[in-house]
Amino acid sequence: MLITVLSFLIEVIKYIFGYYVCYSKKVVRIWPFIAGGIIFYAVLIIFNINRTESNVFVTIFTVFLLLFCIDVKGYRRFLYILFLFFIMTCFDEIINIIFIGSYRLITNMEIIREYEYLLNLLLSAIIIISFSFIKTIFIKTYSIKINEPIRKMVNILIIVIGIIILVTATGFQFLSRSLEDSKHIIFASIMCLASYIGIGGLGLFFAYTNKLNGELEKQVETEQHFNIMREKYYQTLLEKETDTKMYRHDLINHLICLSEIANEENIDKIQDYIHNLQKNIVNIQNKAFFTGCNVLDIFINYYAQVLEANITIDVKGKCTCGLAISDVDMCVIFSNLLQNAVEHLNQQKREGKYLKINIKEGDVFFQVQIINSLNNGIGSTKELVTTKNDKYNHGYGLQNIKEAINRNDGSFSIEFNDYECIANVVLKISNNQVI
Repeated sequence: MLITVLSFLIEVIKYIFGYYVCYSKKVVRIWPFIAGGIIFYAVLIIFNINRTESNVFVTIFTVFLLLFCIDVKGYRRFLYILFLFFIMTCFDEIINIIFIGSYRLITNMEIIREYEYLLNLLLSAIIIISFSFIKTIFIKTYSIKINEPIRKMVNILIIVIGIIILVTATGFQFLSRSLEDSKHIIFASIMCLASYIGIGGLGLFFAYTNKLNGELEKQVETEQHFNIMREKYYQTLLEKETDTKMYRHDLINHLICLSEIANEENIDKIQDYIHNLQKNIVNIQNKAFFTGCNVLDIFINYYAQVLEANITIDVKGKCTCGLAISDVDMCVIFSNLLQNAVEHLNQQKREGKYLKINIKEGDVFFQVQIINSLNNGIGSTKELVTTKNDKYNHGYGLQNIKEAINRNDGSFSIEFNDYECIANVVLKISNNQVI
């Protein structure tokens, strides 16, 4: 009975540390294990469970108690414990084969049965505890995210698992051909079939994870780009605020100068002075554009700074409604459209280049129209083409725009005439009307 109680304590410790190693989370409650330990000891005394049954009971009861010790809600709690049980069981068998089996081969001696299970648990617990300390040291001391390299190695791990399953299936297939007992042949054939089904399922999982990882990486890249633009937008606002304060500070001096010029009755000089003041005001106003939509403001102001000085930019309309679209999708749509327009404008060799952004809103939909001038005759083909060198990535940008708009039940179109490219984006207005 003492060996069984020790086995239970080691199994509890193993699962506590195993939970941390697998999920980077700690158990939040210990009292279920304490209460469960008392119940476990009482069951052993009352029912007098034999050795084999007690070993199974130790594992099942530990897994059951762990359900009450973790802070995971809903069905995910059962999934966490189920996968942990599979991992721990496989790990125990690996330890048993490597260490216990090697001991038998080397010494040609059998370990006493009642100690074999305890020794196997002890070795597993020691290794798992070691893993947990190594993980903690790497995270705290070296600030290394353990999950990141594992995530990058997922494809390699899936391929290795697929190879192992394939070898297993081949082994069962070979075994089914060399057996004479029909029952054994049926069993080997079933296992072979199950292995091949597993390989097919693993292939589907491989394709799914690759697609999911690609989408997540794209989303992270978009968010990083958006954060960079937002930071520059806030810097622009600070610069505009500083220029406004400086202008206000000098306003009295300007009025004094105008008063002296007025005393001289020099109308032309007064007009020139006022004209220069107006230019300063316009320059301050043009440092930042405000549409009422914070996300759209970030993109417009970011790309306005990239435009060459001889390009006129005109922003008309306001957004007073909330949009039923995420910031990430807004970034995908307008960063690509504005980037394409700005790069094309900067490449043009002509006078009178311009970028116009018209904003209109109705009761249900919100429209943004982006118009950029073209070189004479470039839009006559009426086709969606690009003059950029990187046509491959440019095509992906337009595809991303369409996908983001379709995800949000909007519409998108691009029109060309002989002198302009007109991009129209229509998005739904949010019901809560909050930006």
